Amino acid sequence: MEPINKTLKEYGRGLGGGLLFSLPMLFTMELLSTGFPAEPARLAIYLIVGNGLLIAYNHFVGLREDPSFSETLFEAVEEMGLAFIITAFILWLIGLLKPGMSGQEILGKLVVESMTVAIGISIGKSQLGSNRGGAGNKSDLEGDGGHINYQAQMALAFCGAILI
Repeated sequence: MEPINKTLKEYGRGLGGGLLFSLPMLFTMELLSTGFPAEPARLAIYLIVGNGLLIAYNHFVGLREDPSFSETLFEAVEEMGLAFIITAFILWLIGLLKPGMSGQEILGKLVVESMTVAIGISIGKSQLGSNRGGAGNKSDLEGDGGHINYQAQMALAFCGAILI
């Protein structure tokens, strides 16, 4: 079990990164209008693909040097949970989640917006003040013998593409 101070620092970096990288997206009507008319099957696919990106990012650039799959999966689930909480709070604060809205509309907005926030949280946890150095480490992007690790670079590229 990690000390509470280390965990609180990780959460702080994650929340800071989530807001830093995704706050402008929470105000974008294009994202909001994409979420609420989406069918539940599409939202489920979006969640699955987004969690896959989080798992890949955390595996290659996460907080731990050599993470197991269960640690990586736990980090991704934790980031999605934080993202849903932050997104719901911000959307409620700016008046985009109101009582009386349909469950489909609320769920659509939360799922679409939370994915960006979750990737921001993941980047914030790994980049903002970590000892490991985060993305761009030579060891992260190169495999054995100095060869390019295409899987790590693809994970970074897809997460960056979602944020941009």
